[in-house]
Amino acid sequence: MRADFIDTLAELAQSDPRIVLLTADLGFTVVETFADRYPDRYFNVGVAETNMIALATGLASEGMVPFCYSIAAFLSMRCFEAFRDGPVLHGLPVRLIAVGGGVGYGVSGITHYAIEDIALMRSSGRVAVYAPSTSAVCAKVLQSTYSSPGPIYYRLSKDAVVDARLPVDELADVGYCRLGTGGLALVTYGAMASTALNVAESLHNSFGMTLQCIVVTHLDNEVVRLALSTLTTCSDIVTLEDHSASGGIGSMTAEVLAGEPAHPRLHRLGLGGDVWGGLGGSEGRLLARSGLGEDALCKRLRCIGSEGSTPCS
Repeated sequence: MRADFIDTLAELAQSDPRIVLLTADLGFTVVETFADRYPDRYFNVGVAETNMIALATGLASEGMVPFCYSIAAFLSMRCFEAFRDGPVLHGLPVRLIAVGGGVGYGVSGITHYAIEDIALMRSSGRVAVYAPSTSAVCAKVLQSTYSSPGPIYYRLSKDAVVDARLPVDELADVGYCRLGTGGLALVTYGAMASTALNVAESLHNSFGMTLQCIVVTHLDNEVVRLALSTLTTCSDIVTLEDHSASGGIGSMTAEVLAGEPAHPRLHRLGLGGDVWGGLGGSEGRLLARSGLGEDALCKRLRCIGSEGSTPCS
């Protein structure tokens, strides 16, 4: 997905000389698409993410549209103060290309986990947050949002993601989609969308269980509110994310539902406390360890969806 993003950015830069790309000594084999075509608009600042944000703030204040590329954990936490006091405070068009959200870089250990990044970025209410679910959605989201005013946080998967079940236009232009006709509702975003659809298909094929899935690209309370309004009758909503259950889509859904006079029960599934213990590992292994693998999710959703059941622990 990161390669698709940079390829699209390079195409946009051909007609928009304001676009510049900065990296903190990362992204090699990916950023060359841009760097080779526009060497005077590409800057490697070295292992200095905070300085990169400061430089981008200056460029944006002079009319440029800077994109800062790094691992999601570093962009969201290591230089958050500089991002808050610069682009966020002054409403500048600095874009963060955050790669490997969740545990995408799990093999490198906890220092590379980005499991609080969405909570940080949405805390001010002044940063647009996008988490595309496929490479095609990623490219279209960039095309339609890159010149928007104010700061943007793009949360990307490392690798290409292809899933024909996810409608590109709806996810990119509207910011969300609903798949399925009824039953328990799954609400998710990013690469977890394919997992949600796989689980829904598995439960339907094996047990005749009906689920509906809401996939969100623009992580914004108003977008979530509109997405939830499309749900057909259901007794339970389950949020699913590769992020802490606090501060992400689970919290956003809770905030929206809290304003309703009546609503379904809410179950928030995310990366729990166990992610802080033990050794790192592949993304799939770490998700499974936190109960977010497909087999564990099927069991959990069967429990939640059972008639007369109480919320599962």
